[in-house]
Amino acid sequence: MSMVRTPALGAAMILAVTTAQSTEPSELERNKALVTAFYEKALNEKDIESAIAMMGPTYTQHNARILDDKEGFRQYFTGFKQRYPLEVTNTLKELIEAPSLEPRMGLDAAEFVDNLLGSLKNYAAPTFVREDYIASYTGDRPPESGRLVRRHPDELALLKDFRPDIDTPVPVISGRLDPFVPLSNGQFLVDRLLNALHEIVDIGHLEREDAAETYATLVLDWVEEHGNQ
Repeated sequence: MSMVRTPALGAAMILAVTTAQSTEPSELERNKALVTAFYEKALNEKDIESAIAMMGPTYTQHNARILDDKEGFRQYFTGFKQRYPLEVTNTLKELIEAPSLEPRMGLDAAEFVDNLLGSLKNYAAPTFVREDYIASYTGDRPPESGRLVRRHPDELALLKDFRPDIDTPVPVISGRLDPFVPLSNGQFLVDRLLNALHEIVDIGHLEREDAAETYATLVLDWVEEHGNQ
């Protein structure tokens, strides 16, 4: 197997860059290149100042958690970079940052599970699987899982001192279309572990269900190659 190196798709957060409006192809391509470079600097390289330098004189932020103008952008993303060793987006990020887990106490488990399973492209979950998922999100299960996720920033920070000593072969499997855990998380680990491979599957968050055959093949091939190490 060969190492897969791909840039992160970017955290699912709304950013604004002032660009010229034009229907001319050449202008459109320049605008695309500018936005791509902005995302690369801000999200992948975490080079906040270089990203800010690409902004126009005005900057409007459409995320209610982030203030308008360049300073608001600087404060938020500098703080984000310090808080999270890895990147999180969408509901996972909201769960970690939420001031309280109280809203999760009233979670409609069936609705949540149906939305989750509805994102599957290649696998239709049978009734018993759906029911098992629902049981996992009933009662006090949502806040319990929420507390686990909210520990990620602190516990991941503790692991940073151990990573250089981990030489066990590690396969890292990521979903290219995962709306919660960007590809950069997998690459972050691969870049810091001594013996790791990043396998990227063209699927969303539930790789084991939606790409079961591919997932199983990757795992079995890895065990066959590295099982004695």
